[in-house]
Amino acid sequence: MESTSPLIDMEFGITQLSGNRDLYITLLGKFSDEYRELNDKLQAMMARSEFDSAYTLMHTLKGVSANLGLTALHHASKQVEIAIRGNQALPEDYSGFVIILDRTLAQIAALSPSAETSDIPHAETAETSAKTALLKALKANEFIPQAQLDSYLKGLNCSEQERQLLTNAIEELDYQEAIAILTRNS
Repeated sequence: MESTSPLIDMEFGITQLSGNRDLYITLLGKFSDEYRELNDKLQAMMARSEFDSAYTLMHTLKGVSANLGLTALHHASKQVEIAIRGNQALPEDYSGFVIILDRTLAQIAALSPSAETSDIPHAETAETSAKTALLKALKANEFIPQAQLDSYLKGLNCSEQERQLLTNAIEELDYQEAIAILTRNS
């Protein structure tokens, strides 16, 4: 099950989130937390003959890994999913899947912000990133899903009143007003 695909296609993953690198790194961290124990969970499900649950777990992993640009893991999880669905067993080369999973989680851990980084510069970077991504979306007249908007707003350093004005303008699709609010304090 050795894969020639990249473990993490960051460019693809960041593009999926309108260029928001900080959000992408956050989602990778959540992915890592969610799937760190996957091998143990899957082995236990198979031992208890919980094939539907095992299939669902692998199907979900396959989809999430595709959306995040975890290319090698996405391809490897397809083979495990097919084996569970078709044979109610793990594939013979299941250990190759576990290796790809472990390597992917290790690479995600390496992407996490360094503990040496001061909080202040990181906060400024997060705010600049959120503001830049939101401005880009507004200028392109893109629809901004609520979860994405919440992420942008969380990254901005503004008063609650400004946040509410900004939210109202975006919900009313008055992107010019939203841009004006965002750039007022620049």
